[in-house]
Amino acid sequence: MSSTLRITLAERAEWQRRAAIKLTEVLDANRHLPTVVWTVSNAGSTLAGRVIGFAPSNEVRAVFDAWCEVLSLHRRAERPSSSGSVWLWATTRTGPVVVTLTATVLLDEEGGRR
Repeated sequence: MSSTLRITLAERAEWQRRAAIKLTEVLDANRHLPTVVWTVSNAGSTLAGRVIGFAPSNEVRAVFDAWCEVLSLHRRAERPSSSGSVWLWATTRTGPVVVTLTATVLLDEEGGRR
């Protein structure tokens, strides 16, 4: 006997509401931090942040680290790419919401980290 798990539109909407409420709380509590791009997902209560900007690597890492600290994102990874850039990732679960943060540290024109 098999059963099909069906996710309703109401459930997806509730997941989005939870993540949106979390985003509002995060932004209200951290007005002093640089802005990042946020996405609220409809697949589970997921809030995804992305540090974007063409800045020196130390600045990108500083923004990433600051957000990781205030959000208690302690499960972290760093992966170099074949192009020489580095992809940063961190995540945590806060109540029913999963919060993730990513950043890409690019190479500068001399081949060093930006």
